[in-house]
Amino acid sequence: MDSKAAIKEFILTQIHKDRDNSEIEDTDPLIDMGIIDSMAIMKLLSFLEEKFQIQIGGDELIEENFKTLNAITDLVESKCK
Repeated sequence: MDSKAAIKEFILTQIHKDRDNSEIEDTDPLIDMGIIDSMAIMKLLSFLEEKFQIQIGGDELIEENFKTLNAITDLVESKCK
């Protein structure tokens, strides 16, 4: 499973699971849509660091890095290089 698919699956099964709409697109504004909030970012952060064996610094915890599925994937892939 590629990184984007793993991240999307986590969001759908662990964060977005109680919502009626069970699909998200790569460019959906996750924060603006209410899919991801500050608590969800912390949960997602733990998942990303454990799953991909990366460290995400405090200076990287900005809205731009968590705005869309594409942005989250870009952050992870930049850390994995």
